[in-house]
Amino acid sequence: MKLAISATGSDMEDRLDPRFGRCDGFAVGEVGTGDWTYVPNLAATAGGGAATQAVQALANRGVGAVISGEFGPRATDALGAAGIRAYTASDGSVKQLVERYRRGELEPTGGDTQGVKGNADSSAASDRRRGLGFGFGRGRLRGGGRRLGGRRRG
Repeated sequence: MKLAISATGSDMEDRLDPRFGRCDGFAVGEVGTGDWTYVPNLAATAGGGAATQAVQALANRGVGAVISGEFGPRATDALGAAGIRAYTASDGSVKQLVERYRRGELEPTGGDTQGVKGNADSSAASDRRRGLGFGFGRGRLRGGGRRLGGRRRG
């Protein structure tokens, strides 16, 4: 399985970058083979949606798990939808984190690790997950705003 680690540079001795969507890049490789490559994070400078763009780039490379310092609610949702397991770590080199992952010392995250403050039932992130979003869908699933069905009555 391919593993990705948010990293500050292209060397195995470089440190973990605590930011997922805005990290400099990812060390990506097969855990068992030791064949690793550095993939620059093109989403790092995006105006918005960096986390979802980063997830898409990792999914396109066949990544099955990712290690980073923290994951926001959008990253967590996108990773879950892509079937990529997320693990958090506080520090370490890429090489150290690969070994910790291999030994099973990292716990999978259960959700947003940035700590949404306040009551979970009243937070904006929670509302979006329940479908109470911002309404930018413009009815695309219901005919794109066009009237469906017969004549209008009344």
